[in-house]
Amino acid sequence: MSRIGDLENAIVARLATALVGGAPAFAVVKGHSGGYRPALSEAIRRERLLAAYVAFSYEPVSPETPDIERGPQFRVLVATRMLRGGDDPRHGDGAAPGAFELMDVVRARLDLHEPNGDVQLQCLFERFVEADDRVAIYEIGYRAWPFFAQVPSGDPLLAGPRVIGSATDFIRFDPATGLYTLAGAARPTQDLPFFGPAGILSYNAGSVAVATFLTSADAAANVPAVQVAANADGGWRSFPVAIPEWCDVDDTAEVIVPVQAVASATGNLSLRASWDRVRAGAGGVSEASVSGVVAGPVAAGDIAYVTIGTLSASTFAPGDVICLAVQRLGATDAADTYSQDILIARCGWLRFRRSRL
Repeated sequence: MSRIGDLENAIVARLATALVGGAPAFAVVKGHSGGYRPALSEAIRRERLLAAYVAFSYEPVSPETPDIERGPQFRVLVATRMLRGGDDPRHGDGAAPGAFELMDVVRARLDLHEPNGDVQLQCLFERFVEADDRVAIYEIGYRAWPFFAQVPSGDPLLAGPRVIGSATDFIRFDPATGLYTLAGAARPTQDLPFFGPAGILSYNAGSVAVATFLTSADAAANVPAVQVAANADGGWRSFPVAIPEWCDVDDTAEVIVPVQAVASATGNLSLRASWDRVRAGAGGVSEASVSGVVAGPVAAGDIAYVTIGTLSASTFAPGDVICLAVQRLGATDAADTYSQDILIARCGWLRFRRSRL
């Protein structure tokens, strides 16, 4: 089928499932050619009423067309007939719905409906077509608004009220609410910082010491750290931090910390982030951890932001309070082959995705 034909069929199928009082709203729903014209009126009058016709009318495609006005437009004609002359086909007779009720039924089924995932049906107008003492015909206009647009770069929100991205990774403007929805990789990241006190944690034999990052100007900087030797298990524990509501806890999150080479070195670091989680209504504090082996910085003084690991989806929930412990496992993990001491900053962040702006 064609793009227009697929949309017409989708609208027809949607209206065919409309109900009034538990029964089908229309005896006939079908596609037809063109918007209102006398031949169309004559055709729908010959149908077994109540009836609805769906017809493509036109689509603006010129380059200067504003984004909000793009998309093929369709007309939905509804016709109702009363059995007795003198009854009001607009309001119905109690046994059959009138034209006004049928228009409400159409709009309930079609307004803001997304037939194929990349267009949204937006109602443009409702208007009277013709009537006599038994039959009334009204018309409802719709635009199938194409809300997807591929943009190679730039701020996607400046592109206007469209969906930016692909079918799975997008930023979408919802004209019904005036809000932006974020999905997939199009969601911006947001970092939740956590910080450590002056104290450190030593887990096994080896050298672990309170320190600061090195600078090129003098021997120390005002960046608190712990210095963990190559043969040591050690690190630091953070102050409590609360998980806010803005983060998308239904997706994974990364644990990231800055590290610095004390001297020229080679090899990999084995790092672990453990946490205690306090949750309202829970029977006690829960504990878990994530680990990772990452390449360490090479030259003396080099700083790297390393990802210790990725938290599983739904590890935390908004309102949880957590304390993290960041450790090097230089003594107990053979995968730690880093040949020198490492400075681990007593700060870090959880990198979440945002679910809304």
